[in-house]
Amino acid sequence: MALHLRIQVRDYVIALLTGLTTSADRVSKTSPYLHELSELPCLIVRLGYEAIEMEHSLGSLNRTPMLIITAKTADAADPEGALGIMLTEVEVKMATDTGLGGLVDLATLASISDMDTEAEGASPISKQDISYQLNYLTNEGAPDVPI
Repeated sequence: MALHLRIQVRDYVIALLTGLTTSADRVSKTSPYLHELSELPCLIVRLGYEAIEMEHSLGSLNRTPMLIITAKTADAADPEGALGIMLTEVEVKMATDTGLGGLVDLATLASISDMDTEAEGASPISKQDISYQLNYLTNEGAPDVPI
């Protein structure tokens, strides 16, 4: 059985964002809460809430999930600046492929969260989310194939 389109999208975005200047190959699908200092800066890619509406005229499902990319850094001197650079790199790269390789109809920038800092020991870890609203259609019972 093929992977749900949500997983295909997540994996595509991980590949798309791998190699950015700041995060390099530290792009993953793991929890945004579990990282060692040696793994930072990094990006975490996941899909959040997904609204689904039946398109009666088409007999298909209109899906609109949120793609959430979390940037994390241990830059104690200027965490807001470091996260700003990372989010800029993500936003520029995502703008080059708004159809995500044909997996979605459109990926639209939706929001950027406030910065959050986890003060663990002498090295605080700061993170910030950039979210995209995705839109794609699937047939009912075939969530692995975009139409």
